[in-house]
Amino acid sequence: MKKIITLLLAALPLMVAAQDAAKLEKKAAAGDTKAMVELAACYEAGHGVAVDSARALELYRKAADAGNADAKAGLSYYYLWYSGLPRDEKKALQLAQESATAGSGRGMARLAVCYQDAIGVPRNYAKAIALLEQGAAKGAQSALAMLAWGYLYGDDSIDYDPQRAYAYIKKLPDGCASSKYIAMATYNALVKNDPKTAYAWLQKGIATDNQRAAMNAVRSRFYGWGCDEDEQAAMKDLEALKAKYGADNFDLMMLEFEFRASANDSTLRDKEKAKELLLKVGDVPFYTNYNELGASYVFGNITEVDTVKAAYYWLKGAAKDDTKSMTQLAILKLNQGQLDSAKYFAQMAYERQDDDICRFLAHCAMYGKLDGKEDLQLAKAYFIESARRGNRADLVEAGKICLWTGDTTEAFRHFDRAIALGHTDAYENKAYTYIENGDRKTGIALLKKGAMAGSMECMVSLGDEAAEDEQYQKAAGYYAQADNGEGCFKLGRLYLYGALAGDSAANVAKGVSLMRRSMAYGNQDAMMLMAECYKIGYGVDERPDSARIVYENLAKNGHEGAMLKLVTYYAEMGDTVAAVEALQQGVYKGSQMAMLALGEKYIEGVGVPADTVHGVSLYYLAAEMDPDNIGVQIAFAEIYLEGLEGKKDTVEAIPYLRKAAELGSGWAQAQMGDMYYYGYGGLEKSFDSAMFFYYDASKQDNPRGDYMMGKYHDNRGNNSAAMSYYFSAARNGNRDAYVEVARAMQSGNGIDADPSAAYQMATKAATEWGLPEAYMLLGFAHLNGLGCEVDSTLAFQYTLQAAEGGSPRGMLNLATMYDNAMGTERDTVQMLNWYNRAVAKGSTRAMLTLASRYAEGVSVPQDDKRAAELYQLAADNGSNEGLCRLGLCYEEGKGVTLNSRKAFNLYNKAADNGSAWGMRLVAYCYAQGIYVKEDEEQAAQWFLKSAEAGDLQSCYITGMLYANGQGFKKNKKEAKKWLKLAAEHGHEGAAEALESL
Repeated sequence: MKKIITLLLAALPLMVAAQDAAKLEKKAAAGDTKAMVELAACYEAGHGVAVDSARALELYRKAADAGNADAKAGLSYYYLWYSGLPRDEKKALQLAQESATAGSGRGMARLAVCYQDAIGVPRNYAKAIALLEQGAAKGAQSALAMLAWGYLYGDDSIDYDPQRAYAYIKKLPDGCASSKYIAMATYNALVKNDPKTAYAWLQKGIATDNQRAAMNAVRSRFYGWGCDEDEQAAMKDLEALKAKYGADNFDLMMLEFEFRASANDSTLRDKEKAKELLLKVGDVPFYTNYNELGASYVFGNITEVDTVKAAYYWLKGAAKDDTKSMTQLAILKLNQGQLDSAKYFAQMAYERQDDDICRFLAHCAMYGKLDGKEDLQLAKAYFIESARRGNRADLVEAGKICLWTGDTTEAFRHFDRAIALGHTDAYENKAYTYIENGDRKTGIALLKKGAMAGSMECMVSLGDEAAEDEQYQKAAGYYAQADNGEGCFKLGRLYLYGALAGDSAANVAKGVSLMRRSMAYGNQDAMMLMAECYKIGYGVDERPDSARIVYENLAKNGHEGAMLKLVTYYAEMGDTVAAVEALQQGVYKGSQMAMLALGEKYIEGVGVPADTVHGVSLYYLAAEMDPDNIGVQIAFAEIYLEGLEGKKDTVEAIPYLRKAAELGSGWAQAQMGDMYYYGYGGLEKSFDSAMFFYYDASKQDNPRGDYMMGKYHDNRGNNSAAMSYYFSAARNGNRDAYVEVARAMQSGNGIDADPSAAYQMATKAATEWGLPEAYMLLGFAHLNGLGCEVDSTLAFQYTLQAAEGGSPRGMLNLATMYDNAMGTERDTVQMLNWYNRAVAKGSTRAMLTLASRYAEGVSVPQDDKRAAELYQLAADNGSNEGLCRLGLCYEEGKGVTLNSRKAFNLYNKAADNGSAWGMRLVAYCYAQGIYVKEDEEQAAQWFLKSAEAGDLQSCYITGMLYANGQGFKKNKKEAKKWLKLAAEHGHEGAAEALESL
């Protein structure tokens, strides 16, 4: 309610039209105190006279001294905000009390503010509301308006109740100074979602010579709110208002500043004029432009970037009791590392009831920015206080903290309170609490309830949920109903991405149109996407320079993603100087991403002289801003992985990698996968842990994660799944995956065979990148005439090059070539040497092949113990065949101590991994009572599972079990089905059994 009260009391009621100002002057000069009060309001607003805050203050004082109760109420405000008077809460309270005691409804409203904001008296919401109702009963416009706006917006001092708000709005008087027209416009826009009717009410205000209604109508026309957007017409209307109310009217000057600074029409956009207007506006009661001036020098919208000047103007604003300037100074000083100054200005703004300072203090408490200690409970308290001051959405932030600390009950209490205050978007937070806990049905129901209550966020979220299920038409319907910046953006994206009946020119045009509409709402995601469209000419003419302009504008407003895109743009244009300058500007503005990106450039020597020390110092600077940031975690992991401060240390890198992985970094997840896969960083090797991280990395489209997931499926014979991952990894630059794609094309494994294309790919990978696996493919191609002529000598040379380069497959193939005298003389010593080297490199196939040779004594002495050791290595590598063969060793006691329990567990593990052979071996255990109790039905079920997984012998056995009624109820039809399947795939016993059925 604080924000609304400040606005209303800044616009004290005018009881006359502009042409009556001269009459008021005469009455005031004659000592008419009522005329003095009305004339003071005219001077404040520039209504019929030029804006003159000093003259307004003089009139209020003179009338107050003469005992006018309304004048005392007006003067009370001057002792608190944006005034030429020193701040004096005691004096402000005294005047409000005297005015209220004298029966002034306006004084009662003024005193209500004191109770609501604890100005000189303890905070008492009930007393504040009672005073407002008393003032309203006397017909005081300020009290009526404050109640109307209070119920329209709601906060912790007054409940959201749009119907009660409407009742008070209707009681507001008509006339040139009434706030009725703006209130009615706001009611229709926010509650009724009817911008056209809202605009019509502003037009009614114009008809009664209401300046503020006229200004809002002009602003609506400029942006297209409730009417057609027309910047040129809006500017003409503004000129007419200046002619009527005076060119020096500060409200009109600031409206022109807004237009000159933000117009899309290049003939209207004028940074110099905007700057001139901003500097020209003087200090007046209830207003200061120092906050806007300071912001301009920080973001460079209409001025150069200069934080020294920004601080200068914000200090002037703070001296005038401008709490917004105090808040901005607190933020600036924090970014500059001046913590004592940041605390000082934050405390000033907090004591003066600034709306936004609580949010700043809450974030500082959350991340320990001011005192180095994180305090979630203090952060929650600040968010609740922020909500009390009018920022209802901060109740949601308080609720989120409750969720983080495990208190769902209190979280829901805050969400429900926000909903009761009219912040219907809080339904979304409550809904996703259910969804994230697995109760999607309740969550969706809450989203629908929120949408019905008018929450556009809930409507968008319903669209998101539908899109997640690939129900794009349904999602489009929700996005269209939302009709806000986010809804237009997401609907436009569906059209642009071809999710709605393809990517026809008409759909792309619709997508572009919706993106532009979303941009009009200020949606930055839409701006970023449109910049990409300009960059590649998708749906619009290709205009990279237009993309640059969008990135520049967003970057000036602190959009870090746009800043990095701008850097990429400059780099692509070969302008490394501009790229570095953009990053330096980002560092200057306190952008953590800029610090990290520029640090990387110094470390790599890209666009700047290589300077590792300076690069690392930028990493540390970024860490001071937010040590838990994902980019900081990655940067510090890099410091230790690359040894940027001395010796490489994978152990020290682990905590940073783990944190970055938890925060969603695909690169860090892949690195953690490697750490577990190879046993680096002091971690024990763990295939399961490695695959957990690789899987997460692949979900982030990380090429290493995709490649390792491809290997995982490859080793399990899931060829089509493996190729999907390999293709994704290859597209993202993974060279090993590129070779795997070539290998698949060579053999037709998982995709259509194309030996010629595979040979060309392998040649490229070998000659350009020197990849050993590519040489292995070339060797295999020449050995078998795949896409080239058969040449065993050349095949041996390529294979030898691959093996010596470290290719495990090359080593395995070379061992085979030595064993079979292919392209070289037979040499069993070299054969064994290369098998062992392939095993040492982690080749599962080499482990299994060499193990079988030792088990059978083929070309090597028979050695069951060595065979078991190699099967164990293959099992540890995730090989299902290795698990099964090691299980057989334990079952038979070959090379290991006989242990049926271990055998059964190994078979089970292979079965759990989807191995059809493992399932069959489990079935045999139940059939023969190996470790487990003999169980004919369990055996039958496992044989069926194995058959369904494609095991030919299990198909035959399952058919026989159905035929004989063993483990299953006798079923001739099922028996024929499984025997026929086995027979069709060459099983002779099945064919014979089928004939006898």
